[in-house]
Amino acid sequence: GLDVARGVVVDDALRTSDPRVHAIGDCAEYDGVLHGLAVPAQDQADALARVLLHGARVTERDGAAEVPGGMPPPRYRGTRTLTRLTLPAGGPPPSSPPSSATAVREAQPALDLAAFGDPHPRAGDDVVRLSDATRGVHRQVVVRGGRLAGGVLLGDLTAVGTLARAWEDDEPLRSEPLLHLLTHDGEDPHR
Repeated sequence: GLDVARGVVVDDALRTSDPRVHAIGDCAEYDGVLHGLAVPAQDQADALARVLLHGARVTERDGAAEVPGGMPPPRYRGTRTLTRLTLPAGGPPPSSPPSSATAVREAQPALDLAAFGDPHPRAGDDVVRLSDATRGVHRQVVVRGGRLAGGVLLGDLTAVGTLARAWEDDEPLRSEPLLHLLTHDGEDPHR
């Protein structure tokens, strides 16, 4: 069978452990990340098309190691995704009679969610969590090799801009604790 972790494991040519089989989309795990989103699946499809087209050119040229013009073989390098979602406040259908449970649901605010990068910690990663049940807020970031690898925010999303910039920049974070990244938006995390 194929090597499987959280998904079917693929390399940077989107090949599985069987070199005759490629995988993309929801089932493909690249560099420990399994996305389950449309944009990474589209990126993988584009990358696989380039890989397969290059393979056809290599075969036609008797196994040349490069694409004409000196370009190296195409590779998939991963997809950086940031997803934001707002779930509306729960309420009954209009035809339902009111109840005390209905009043509680109607009083609940919408739920905001943001996720980016790889929010699943690996061995050796640092994880910073901030949860406040009274405010309905949970924030967690994963730091890998001194860089922000990913995170999940529920409730108040004011820190998502700062976190997204630090993650997109992919630069080493300052050595101070990361709690300031979780509580204050608009600050430069690299200073």
